Amino acid sequence: MAAVTNAARVIGRDHWFSDTVAGSLLGYAIGNFIWQSHQGEQGAAVWTIMPNRVAVSWRFD
Repeated sequence: MAAVTNAARVIGRDHWFSDTVAGSLLGYAIGNFIWQSHQGEQGAAVWTIMPNRVAVSWRFD
């Protein structure tokens, strides 16, 4: 689905191809980081969401 959206944005001249590739890689890296941080018991990421910011910290037991 993301690839179709990227293709539509490039074809519609809303984004450059390089922008969609960079965004895809960044999204994958962030998603992978979050997934990996929640898999183990040690080094789990703790997310804090407030009205004016989002923060992440790591807990090492």
